Amino acid sequence: MAKGAGAGAGLFTKFVEPFLKKIKVIAGDVHARGVLGGQVYDMPGMRVTPEFSYTRRPRAELAQLRETFNGGVRQDFLKSLDQGALQRAGFSPTEIARIRAGKVPGRDWSVHHILPLDDGGTNSFDNLVLIRNSPDHQLVTNHQHYVTADLPVGDTRTVPWIHYPPGTRVWPPTPTANRPTIVTHPDVP
Repeated sequence: MAKGAGAGAGLFTKFVEPFLKKIKVIAGDVHARGVLGGQVYDMPGMRVTPEFSYTRRPRAELAQLRETFNGGVRQDFLKSLDQGALQRAGFSPTEIARIRAGKVPGRDWSVHHILPLDDGGTNSFDNLVLIRNSPDHQLVTNHQHYVTADLPVGDTRTVPWIHYPPGTRVWPPTPTANRPTIVTHPDVP
């Protein structure tokens, strides 16, 4: 498995990789684990597919998809979000108005591709989620970086992959649900 650069890479290698390898032998649905700011986190509600086939997309295709996303898909996705789901997620009326206007509710939020454009992901609304940046989005993207960092364009690698519950459009689904927690004993799954 690839090791990304930076201080978190050592923690990933020491505490997250062994955890991910154990997933193959643990029965049942296993939560995700990630690294952020020198800490190992459990990520309740997010799950791991132990053997996900990731193929790095050609850069020209990626650039075109990203341009399309930035050119209106992000805004259209935000406008499409269910008001009830936004209320359950704890957004204020002002934040909901921003979302309904096609804008993220604030700098604490992003629209994330569930299956990255860098792989086989598309700009389909089924592949997008409005996600809280810290720590959720950072943990997911750190994980993606660590497992694919040195993969050349056109190559495929089988990696453990973090995923959301089916049908997720806003993460977390409520203000207090599924808060990532720091693992005090990271060697214990």
